[in-house]
Amino acid sequence: MIKNRLGQVTIFVIVALVIVGIVVVFISFKDGLFGDNIPSSLQPVYARYDACISEEVSNGIKLLESQGGRIDTGELTRANDFNPFSTHLNFLGIKIPYWYGFSENNIVINNVPTLGDMESEIENFVSERLNDCDFSDFTSRGFVIDKSNPILSVNVEDEEVLVSVDAPLSVNFDEQSAVKGNHKVSFSSKLGSLYKS
Repeated sequence: MIKNRLGQVTIFVIVALVIVGIVVVFISFKDGLFGDNIPSSLQPVYARYDACISEEVSNGIKLLESQGGRIDTGELTRANDFNPFSTHLNFLGIKIPYWYGFSENNIVINNVPTLGDMESEIENFVSERLNDCDFSDFTSRGFVIDKSNPILSVNVEDEEVLVSVDAPLSVNFDEQSAVKGNHKVSFSSKLGSLYKS
């Protein structure tokens, strides 16, 4: 009776060790098994797309920083006799919206952008321009590139801006093809820490 129970315990221990071993092997090799597996001849296309993402994120952050936390500065309300101030400061041809001001009918306007507003403005800015990424040098060599509309997620941290772009990019050339759906970019910027200070 005791030998029978000991045999059952031994079987359960062996099964548990096999399951743990399979889980460890799966975690160790999951990138190799389920990774993007993009052929080296197609890598430059994806590198170009990532460079386009980085460039547009950089442009958006610079514009946002230079315009008081806004990319879309909104409508300019002109000054009049009753309201000597407009809603924007014109500094060297750049419209910078005031964070606090008055409307045309003398109502106080609070226009301080939140961190979420800035993330949303960067998302919109980059997504509008990302399909303009130039692949003409690749298509002239016979690459077939199919882009889809990007869905962006931007997270402004203290020392960096993290951007995740969900936009499947399909590339075909000769007998090779690949699809990469998620592109991640990290951009060094003190935007978050400046906002919090």
